[in-house]
Amino acid sequence: MPDKQSFPIIQVIGYKNSGKTTMMNRLIRYASDQGLRTASLKHHGHSDSLEPMHSGTDSFQHHESGAFLTGVEGGGSLQLEFGKGLEVSLRQLINIYENFSPNLLLVEGYKREVYPKILMARTNEDFELVHEIANIRAVVCWEKDMESSIDVPVFHIETIEDHLGELIYLCKEV
Repeated sequence: MPDKQSFPIIQVIGYKNSGKTTMMNRLIRYASDQGLRTASLKHHGHSDSLEPMHSGTDSFQHHESGAFLTGVEGGGSLQLEFGKGLEVSLRQLINIYENFSPNLLLVEGYKREVYPKILMARTNEDFELVHEIANIRAVVCWEKDMESSIDVPVFHIETIEDHLGELIYLCKEV
């Protein structure tokens, strides 16, 4: 069971090229258009790391001097960089987001976490995640004849724009 927080968290999960980012963008637009302060977080699930801070910058010097966490804020942006070997949990990141009072946090990835999920399923094999991953509340599929003998609502990608509010409702948990 997920920890309680003051805003709902909805995860969008699936395999590579299953439409996760496209679905995130659709949900963000929909929720924002409804007046919700919508935040997003993407898990970089690749083995290569993100672009590090540039050498020669003050924050890079802070890191080189031994800071385990460095941050730069300015012009409406915030960049945090954690030292090598420091594992940051989704819960810790949610705690940071909580300080900015979102009405909704949409998370792309982190499929093994416990929050309500929308599964993006491009193939029948992708449906296997329904049996392997906890807290899937809805599936968005690409093929009309994909498996539908599961205990959660299944939506088709071609008509998903008509069901964005329903997807958010199915996953809301505060």
